[in-house]
Amino acid sequence: SEPEPLITRIQPLDLEDYDGANEAYGRALECSEVDVNSIRLNQAAVAAMRGNSEESLTLLDLMTDLDYFFPSAAIRVGSLRGLGRLDEALTLADECLDME
Repeated sequence: SEPEPLITRIQPLDLEDYDGANEAYGRALECSEVDVNSIRLNQAAVAAMRGNSEESLTLLDLMTDLDYFFPSAAIRVGSLRGLGRLDEALTLADECLDME
């Protein structure tokens, strides 16, 4: 059968159902022709929202597409801040501001 649309799979995130969102992202990774970087970005966002900053950074490190640099940098800054690595967070934020 045809997989359900991605928007249906990520809806739990809107409801703060982080476990449901993670399950949906895991299923999405099993689909063919999926944008893995987009899913990793969303997984990292969920991890950050749950306060799992280390997991968030690990997921961001798996990303390879530079088109996601700024959204991933925003999550990375928050995760670094969550770990108390304020100098790194500020440096990355400044670098992003210089690029824009």
